[in-house]
Amino acid sequence: MNPMKHVVYAKLELECESALHIGGEDGLLKNGEYQYILPATSFMGATREYLERKHQDNQDLLKILGNNDDNGRLFIEDAILKIDELEVRKGLVIDPDRGSNEDEKLFTTFNIPAGTTVMIKMEAQCLHEKEFDEILEDICNGIDNGGISFGAKKTNGQGKCKVKSIEVFRIDLEKDFAKYVEGVGDEDYQPFVYDNSESKANVDAVDDIFVLTTAIPQGLLVKDGERHQDPDNPKLMNLSRNMMHNNNTPYIPGSTIKGMVRANSDRICRFLEINPVIVEEIFGYSKKDRTDERINTRGHVIVDDCDLGNCVTITRNRIKIDRWQGGTIKGALLKNELCCTKEGNTVTIKAVIRYPVEHDSTEELRRKQAVALVFLGLRDMGAGYLPLGSETTVGYGRFEGKKLEINGYTYTFSFENGRASLSGDESYIQAFLDSLKEVANDEKN
Repeated sequence: MNPMKHVVYAKLELECESALHIGGEDGLLKNGEYQYILPATSFMGATREYLERKHQDNQDLLKILGNNDDNGRLFIEDAILKIDELEVRKGLVIDPDRGSNEDEKLFTTFNIPAGTTVMIKMEAQCLHEKEFDEILEDICNGIDNGGISFGAKKTNGQGKCKVKSIEVFRIDLEKDFAKYVEGVGDEDYQPFVYDNSESKANVDAVDDIFVLTTAIPQGLLVKDGERHQDPDNPKLMNLSRNMMHNNNTPYIPGSTIKGMVRANSDRICRFLEINPVIVEEIFGYSKKDRTDERINTRGHVIVDDCDLGNCVTITRNRIKIDRWQGGTIKGALLKNELCCTKEGNTVTIKAVIRYPVEHDSTEELRRKQAVALVFLGLRDMGAGYLPLGSETTVGYGRFEGKKLEINGYTYTFSFENGRASLSGDESYIQAFLDSLKEVANDEKN
C-alpha cells in the first residue's frame, strides 16, 4: 500500500545571475525538440549535495529524496530554457605549470546568458502535509545565497541563480483524490513564503569574502576573439560583452581574474620555497591529457565576472609592427575598444573562498593560506602591479585600487610618487600571511 497521503506541487522560477553551461565538449544540452534545457538530474544533483551537507545530522529529513534502500518521492521535470541567443566565450588554454597560455590553443564555449529565466516544476509525495516545506525552503535559500549553483565552471562564477518566485499547490489525497487525477492548472498555485533573512544564510561552509573596489584610468581590453560586423570598422576588435544587459555591457570574465590570482600565487610560493602543490589544492587542478596521473579537483576559490557597466568605451587606433624588421606593416591598422572609468566611477571584483564547516587542521591551514594568497593577488591588482587583459605591455589593464574589503575589514589604497601602499588593520591579515611563512620555514628545515 502506498503510504503517501499528501502531494505538493511546486513551481520554482529562477533567474540566471551569471552564465550557465550545461553540457559537454559537443555543446549545450538539448532535449528531443532541440530546446536548451537544465536537466532534472543536474538540478537534483546540485540540490541533493547541498542538502546532505546541511542536514548530515538529520538524514530522516532527506528520506523524501530517496536512498539506496528506498525510492525517492520527489519528482522533478527538465527545465526548458527559452533564449534568443547564446553567449559565446573564447579563451586561451593555460598551462598550470607555467602559468601562461599555451601556443595556438584557443577554446570556445557556448553558454546560457545571464538573465535567462529557468522554471523548475516539482512533485513531492508526502507522508504528511508539511513534510516537503523545510526541504523546499532550504533549496530556495541555498540558491539565493550561492550554496547551490548549476553546471560547469562554478568556481569561475558561472551557474548562479536567484529565486524570482515560488508557488505551491497542496492536495490531501483522502479529501480530494479527484483533483490529483484531474491535474493541476497554473491558476491553482499559491505563493510559498519562506524565510530568506540573514539567519538563513549559507551555514554549510566557511566563506571568506573579498571585494576589490578599483578604477581603470588607463583603459582595459579583454578581447573575445571576434571582429565587429560593422562595415565602417571591419578591423575593430570586440570586447567581451555580457548579454545580461540590453546594451551588452563589457565584462572581465571570472576565469581571467582567477587565472591571474592563481599565477601570482604560484610565483609567491616558488619565491618562498613553498611546494606549489598547495596552489592546486586551493585553486583546483584539471588534467592536461590522459597520461596525467593526477586527479581532477575542484578549487575552493570562486571569482565572479566583473561587470564594467560603469565604464565608458573608447576606440583607439594602433599601427601593427613587423616583429622581424621592427618597422610598421603597410596598411595594417588596428582598432581596439577600451573600457575606462571616469568621474569617480569604480568597478568591483568579488571573490569567495569556500571550505566546509567541518574540516581538519590541514584544510584549515590551506584555508588560511588561500586567504593570504587571494589577498596578495587582489592587493597587487589594486596597486597596478598585475595588469589584466590584452596589450598590457602598452599600459592597458592597470587598476588604481580604492579599497579592498575582506570579511568586514577594509584596507585603503594610496598612491604617492608612482608607488602604492595599503593601510588598515595589519594584525588581522598578518595572521593569514604568517601561515605562508610557517610553511616556508618548515620546508626549509
